Amino acid sequence: MCEMPCGRSLPRSPEGWRSRSDGIYCNTKVSELMSTRVGRYLESHPVLALAVLLFGVMATLPVGLFLAFALATGVMAAAACACLEVFLLSVGGLALLCVLCGLALLSALLSSVLNVGFNASSTICQLFYMQQKWFESDGGVHTVDTLHKTSVFGKNKM
Repeated sequence: MCEMPCGRSLPRSPEGWRSRSDGIYCNTKVSELMSTRVGRYLESHPVLALAVLLFGVMATLPVGLFLAFALATGVMAAAACACLEVFLLSVGGLALLCVLCGLALLSALLSSVLNVGFNASSTICQLFYMQQKWFESDGGVHTVDTLHKTSVFGKNKM
């Protein structure tokens, strides 16, 4: 039985984040997607998964506008010439192609930037957490000399 963690406080340890993310997999649609070949591939390539997600979200508006445009030109074509409809749909299709190519590049760039930020912040949090555990294990009594002689992991630098 899957249970979603409740409360508004953020977990302080990596295990807390793991239990929060495991709650997402309890959804039947998510577990069905992740059991497919594509789901397993995207799970092993998180940068690509984020780029696909960003592209899908950002592409909905242009595709929706294009479909509304196609519907409007179809209604106009019923009263006007079919040649005009073909011309307008080709111009609109080219415009949609250009917008989607730009969105694909933007989503790839944005997912890379977000992944660099996530990796940097998780590394900083992990080092802070390890330093905090090191401080607590020694009783929190350190002088400036002992802090400079030892690293965050508790090993001597000298």
